[in-house]
Amino acid sequence: MVALDEGNYPSAYARRAGVDRMSMSRYLRDIGAESRTGGPGLGLVKVVPDADHPPRQKVLLTEKGRALLLRATRPLPAAEAHVETHAAKPVGSHLTRSAGVAVTDGDAMILEPVATSEQQ
Repeated sequence: MVALDEGNYPSAYARRAGVDRMSMSRYLRDIGAESRTGGPGLGLVKVVPDADHPPRQKVLLTEKGRALLLRATRPLPAAEAHVETHAAKPVGSHLTRSAGVAVTDGDAMILEPVATSEQQ
């Protein structure tokens, strides 16, 4: 959620997730530097003071969080190879392919999944 809307307040994330602010604060601590139990957190986000509205705080991705986001959203090589070997007929003039989905001018075509070595 933070990755999709970085720099927002914990209360905004709580509203979007349908949980109370205290629960969201606990979740954010767990993925922050220190967990709510006092042990190490995941280090994916940091909570910083909002310079425009003290004492409010904003939630930002850390370098580790940003690296994980980039890693999680990059297409898998096997999926890219699979998409490239299957012809997709675009409806529009542009075709974008990524991880088994072809998007053509706003319309999506789902391509068949890549078979893993265990499925073959």
